[in-house]
Amino acid sequence: MTDISQLAPPEFIARDADVITAELIAEYEALSGKTLYPAQADRLMIDVIAYREMLIRTQINEAGKQNLIAFANGVMLDYLGDFFGVVRLDSENDEQLRKRIRLAPESYATTGSRQAYIFHALSTDASIIDCEAVRGNNGKVFIYILTADGNPSETLIQAVLDNTSDEKKRPLSDSVYVTAGEALDFKLVIKVTPLASANPQTVLARTVEKAESYVERLKIKLGQDVVSSQIINELNVDGVWQVNVILPAESLIVEPWQLANCTEILVTLGDAQNG
Repeated sequence: MTDISQLAPPEFIARDADVITAELIAEYEALSGKTLYPAQADRLMIDVIAYREMLIRTQINEAGKQNLIAFANGVMLDYLGDFFGVVRLDSENDEQLRKRIRLAPESYATTGSRQAYIFHALSTDASIIDCEAVRGNNGKVFIYILTADGNPSETLIQAVLDNTSDEKKRPLSDSVYVTAGEALDFKLVIKVTPLASANPQTVLARTVEKAESYVERLKIKLGQDVVSSQIINELNVDGVWQVNVILPAESLIVEPWQLANCTEILVTLGDAQNG
C-alpha cells in the first residue's frame, strides 16, 4: 500500500517560467512575423506577462491542493471533513482533524474495527492527541488515550467510554474499557564527544536542544520505540565527533498502547577529538 506521506506534492498545472516564456515568444513571433531579442521592449513585456502567468499558475496549484486532505488547511479542511460527516472539535488543530477525517470511513463499519474505535475516541475531545485500541479475550476492547499532559482526567476517560460504548458504534458482544496510555519510563543519558575544532559548550547546548526536541516528539504518540541508532542520528549535530548512548542501555520496544516517557535528560561532554 502506498504511503501518501511519501508521495511528491501534486502539480495540477505546469509552472516552469522558462517554458511559459518560450511559449509566449514563439506565439508572438508566429503572429507578428518578427524575431524578438532580449533588449527589445516587446520582449521585456513578454517577460512580465510570463512572470504574472507563473504566479497565477502557482495560485491554481495551491487552490487545487486545498481540495486534498493531505494539504488542505483551515476552513478548506473543514469543508473536506463535511464530506465524511466530521466536524472540527473545539480547539482541535488541523493535524488532529486531518487524522480523524482519514479515519472516518472506519466508523461506518458495524464490526467494531480497531480504527473505528480510535476514530470515536479521538472524536470525543480535542485534548486527546493519540489513541490505541487493543482487542483482548472474551470480547474485551481496551482503549488507551493520550493527552498533551499525559494524564487524562476521569471525566475525560468516562466521556470516551460513553462515546465508544454507544450501541450504534460498538458490537453488542464487545465490552469496552478506557484508560490512559501506559507510561514506559526511561532516562536519556548521552555522552557527546566534540571535535577539537568546535566550541564544546556550543556543541553541548545544541545536543541538549536536539535531545529535548526528540523527547518532545515521543510525548505526542503512543507506541514509539526508543532506538539507540535513531538517537545517535538525531543528536549528531555540527561539531560532534561521536555520540554515545549510555541510557537506555539497549533499545526500548514500546507496545502500541505504551508511551515512551523520558523522566530525565543528561548530556555530558567527552574529551575533544581531532577527527
